[in-house]
Amino acid sequence: MTPAPVPERVEKNGPLPELVSSMVAMDAFSQALTNPLLSEHVWGNPKNKLLAFTQDGIKVIELAGIGPGPYAGQLLADMGADVILVERAGKDASMMDLGKYTIVNRGKRSLALDLKDPVAIDAVLRLIDGADGLIEGMRPGVMERLGLGPDICLARNPHLVYGRMTGWGQSGPLAKVAGHDLNYIALSGALWFS
Repeated sequence: MTPAPVPERVEKNGPLPELVSSMVAMDAFSQALTNPLLSEHVWGNPKNKLLAFTQDGIKVIELAGIGPGPYAGQLLADMGADVILVERAGKDASMMDLGKYTIVNRGKRSLALDLKDPVAIDAVLRLIDGADGLIEGMRPGVMERLGLGPDICLARNPHLVYGRMTGWGQSGPLAKVAGHDLNYIALSGALWFS
């Protein structure tokens, strides 16, 4: 299989195009994590541990969500990464209670934290200090309001790969809108064909 073309230069923490779907972003994240041929181009660090073909010895923090985030965590866990799932605790827990029987949680360790509690935020930041990657799928601005945005996390751990998956990107006219497959095919006109 031929790897996807690599841009001449990929900036660490550089902006993504405004309307990148979460699946396209996840595919790029997955290729960067698993394709050793891309190592010299990704994030300007050819020795990044995340570019090894196998994920043994890699620690990834996943903040509970739906869709591509848990699936990415599942794939990384399947390849040997130590994935720590931070699930929601407290009154919001039932909304995201996917539980141990959900297939995307296989191979992951988990803990439940109330991310509105400063003690819980400190616990997540301590996990991030020793992590290689973070996966989150919150709406734009939520991680920053929680004190877990990329600026804070990367200041603590400059080698962290911060993976964000949102339906319509972090800015732009649809950034605050939930994005799912039906939205994409309807807006693109592809729904007309089905």
